[in-house]
Amino acid sequence: MATLCGSVGFEGSLLNPKCGLDGNYHKMFLVEVIGTFLFVSVNVNIIYNNGSTEIILNAIIIGMALTLGIFIAAPTSGGAINPGVGLV
Repeated sequence: MATLCGSVGFEGSLLNPKCGLDGNYHKMFLVEVIGTFLFVSVNVNIIYNNGSTEIILNAIIIGMALTLGIFIAAPTSGGAINPGVGLV
């Protein structure tokens, strides 16, 4: 768990773990849910609305959504894009 806490998990050294001891689990879970929702909603939108006629454009959009989700979640939970990380 300590490796998934990112900048919130440790302050200064590896000998002073603070992951979850100050109530960061709910933040980790919320950020993971937001990142996962963003990524899944873009994928579902492309699948059910047929996306673009060019496959490479769809791949770029999905990759950008995943990158944005990781950038949102990385400082808090390590950017796993999996709400189970915040629960465990």
